[in-house]
Amino acid sequence: MFSLESSASRMSRLGRSEIAAREYLTPVQLAAKVDAVTLEQVHEVAQPLFGEDSTCVTALGPVRESGLAEI
Repeated sequence: MFSLESSASRMSRLGRSEIAAREYLTPVQLAAKVDAVTLEQVHEVAQPLFGEDSTCVTALGPVRESGLAEI
């Protein structure tokens, strides 16, 4: 929230809002939107990105195949 207080940051946010979203959110409104996100919503978005089918492991050094299952 402190980074939103500088003049440069405020003007940058105003400019981005005007160009991209046409919506200006005050810091309080922005914090309220962030706080409104639920854990279920985060899981829903993250599951396709970090599910078992889309995860890979890169290891450097002596790693045994049996130890990879724990990772």
